[in-house]
Amino acid sequence: MTNQQLETFLFQYTESEQRHLREQPPQLSPRYRNIPKVVYNGRVINIWKETGWQTVIFMATLAGINTELYEAAAMDGAGRWGKMRYITFPALQNTILTVLILNLAKVMNLFESAFVMQNDAVLGTANVLETYIYYQTFNSGAIPNYGYTTAVGLFKSLVGCVLVLFCNHLSKKVRDGRGIV
Repeated sequence: MTNQQLETFLFQYTESEQRHLREQPPQLSPRYRNIPKVVYNGRVINIWKETGWQTVIFMATLAGINTELYEAAAMDGAGRWGKMRYITFPALQNTILTVLILNLAKVMNLFESAFVMQNDAVLGTANVLETYIYYQTFNSGAIPNYGYTTAVGLFKSLVGCVLVLFCNHLSKKVRDGRGIV
C-alpha cells in the first residue's frame, strides 16, 4: 500500500462528514435493533478478571485450616455440611470480609473495561460514571468544565465512602463488634 492510498484510506471523510458522524452516530441495522439493552456489562468482565486472585486468597486461607479440626469433627459424627458450617465458613469469615473490602474499592472503578469495550452499538448502555467524567472533560467538544467533573468525582468518592462505612457496619455485626475501621 502506498502512502497516497494509506492517506486516502485514513482520511476518507471530509471535515463536514466527520462532524456529521460525531453529531449523529450511525444507527444499528434493523437486525440488531432487537438486541436487549443489556448488551454490555462491565461487572461480568471484572468478576471474571478478578476471580483468579480471589481464588488464590481463598485457597491460601483454606490451606491454613488445621486438618485436625476436620478429623475431630468427623469423629464427632459431623458430615460434609457440618464440617463446612462449623469449621470452613468460620475460618473463611475474615477472608470473605477482606475480599469484600478490596472489591468495594473496585465497584466504582470500571473505567478500563468500559472504555476499552465501548463502540457506537453499546455507547448508551456502556457509559459508566468514569467514562462519563472522561467524555465530559476531554471529548465534549467545548471548553472542559473541570468544576462539574470534579463535583461528579467527589460524588463518586462519597458513594465509595458510604459503601466502606456500610461494610464496616456489616463487619461489626459479623465479627462481634470488631469493625474494619
